[in-house]
Amino acid sequence: MRKGQGAFEYIMTYGWAIIIVIIVGIILYNSGVFGQATESQQGFIRIRPADFIFGVNNASVNGTSTIVWDNVAGQSLKDVNITYDGDQDGVFEDQGFSGNIKAGKRETDSLFISSLECGDGDAAVVDAKVSYRTEAGVTRTETGTIRGTCSA
Repeated sequence: MRKGQGAFEYIMTYGWAIIIVIIVGIILYNSGVFGQATESQQGFIRIRPADFIFGVNNASVNGTSTIVWDNVAGQSLKDVNITYDGDQDGVFEDQGFSGNIKAGKRETDSLFISSLECGDGDAAVVDAKVSYRTEAGVTRTETGTIRGTCSA
């Protein structure tokens, strides 16, 4: 047997299985299976949540959540209206930001979710619907999901 032939035969025999295990691991990692309480946002194009925190409903915070929205459209957006929904058990008392956001600027939106059952460190998922009018007068609507953790 030549030098290296055993290693070559091993790779040829089991290489496909190793590749499949690596691919499955990458898919599971990217889908968030290994970190359910990680922060992420998806589905937003021109207005994105830059930072967010979901408040635990207790005496000090009382369920107040804050979402900072970034205008990355490259133009001012008018008549911006943001509404929220989610898989939380709470009721969204404040239905979000309304107004204009200049190009490259940020707006902070504070919302109150009453009866929120979210302990410190628990995962929270909030769906947001953002509608706006561009400088050209075109009305658009974006929907997306914000995933984060509740914190006191």
